[in-house]
Amino acid sequence: MSAIVVKNIDNVLPSCTAEYELLKAQALVVCRAVVAVTEAESQQIAVSAVGKIKGLLKMVETSRVDVKAPVLKLCKDIDAFAKALVAELEEEAGRIEKTLIRPYVQVEQEKAAARQRLADDLARKQREKAEAQAREAEAERQRFLREAQAATSAAEAQALAAAAQAKAEEAAAATERMENTQARVVAAPAKAAGMTVRKVWRFEVTDIAALYKARPSLCVLQESASAINAEMRGGMRQCAGLRIWEEVGTTVRA
Repeated sequence: MSAIVVKNIDNVLPSCTAEYELLKAQALVVCRAVVAVTEAESQQIAVSAVGKIKGLLKMVETSRVDVKAPVLKLCKDIDAFAKALVAELEEEAGRIEKTLIRPYVQVEQEKAAARQRLADDLARKQREKAEAQAREAEAERQRFLREAQAATSAAEAQALAAAAQAKAEEAAAATERMENTQARVVAAPAKAAGMTVRKVWRFEVTDIAALYKARPSLCVLQESASAINAEMRGGMRQCAGLRIWEEVGTTVRA
């Protein structure tokens, strides 16, 4: 399905006039007869031949511009027409996306990040608690072992050894809880169908001179041919970064 159509444009093809075809053939015959320039007369013949070519080139260029003018106008009209067609749509889409959807997503992501921080903090506290319980249980186990070694009866030593074993199991359980305690990943807000959410970095140039000084590779540097030619017409013959020379130029008029 198309929104814009231009009728019968497929049947429009460029063509040339019979007059141009004849002038072109005559000019080529004259030019191909020029094989050497050895004196003033042959030079004049060569210049005349090139003049005929220049005249035809000028004719084609003028015709090209004239023929393209309505086509270019049509292209501009199509662009303007298409822009007018979508103006209200773009305005509404921009309003909804920029002032409603993006702020909502930003707030929800900030909420999700806050919930994640709380989950991380809770998991950290649980790990610290489990670590403390494991250290306390291990200390108790070591105390019971020392007391068992110093016991005066076998029954007392056995009871203390059993207590030490219980503390060892308690310490192992605390260590396992510590290793298994991880921050709960808090889900970000669900995305609506047809929507993509991603982080996008933006930039704004506040000082182009400072940017070029700091990172010249981030700027585009290009010579100005018109300014250089103007300076040479004014007498410039040397300049750092330029090679300036003089040569013979010839121009054949149409």
